[in-house]
Amino acid sequence: MAEPTKESSIWRCDHCGAAHCRLAVSVGVIVVLLITALGTLMFGLHTGLAMLLWSGLSFAVHLVSERLGRHRRLLEHLCRLKAQVAAAYSSRNLLALTLCRLSLHHGFKAGLYEDPEARGWPVVSVALPQGEVTWHIPASEAPSCLPLIARDWDGHDEAERDRRLMMFVENDTTRSD
Repeated sequence: MAEPTKESSIWRCDHCGAAHCRLAVSVGVIVVLLITALGTLMFGLHTGLAMLLWSGLSFAVHLVSERLGRHRRLLEHLCRLKAQVAAAYSSRNLLALTLCRLSLHHGFKAGLYEDPEARGWPVVSVALPQGEVTWHIPASEAPSCLPLIARDWDGHDEAERDRRLMMFVENDTTRSD
């Protein structure tokens, strides 16, 4: 993650490019107000008391910058996790598309259809002997080589889809000997 410059107190994340930590601008304003108030007080207070206030302010600035550093590290970690999740979904989508392609090759009804409730997210559908299994994928990952089919969703959820897939994997009657 890029360090803040003197011109800007906003960090730009190297992972996602988003501007994070706008809190730094607010903290900078508060510090300036505190320094102004402290300077006003210093003219009317004993030197020892002024030094005590100044060291307290320095400590507060140190705590704020330490917390901002933790905040920045947390945002970096979250951006790395976001990238890992995106990579996992991309792999999952590729596996769903591969199953669809192989299922077509072996004579199962399979293809893509448009979900009217999720525009821009076509559905990969495979009709197994155990029931239909489906996955929404981003339109950008939908290949043109798969056939478009009519929507025939039977209302299954993810748990039911996964149960059907496990039954298909464990069922040896689908093997050709």
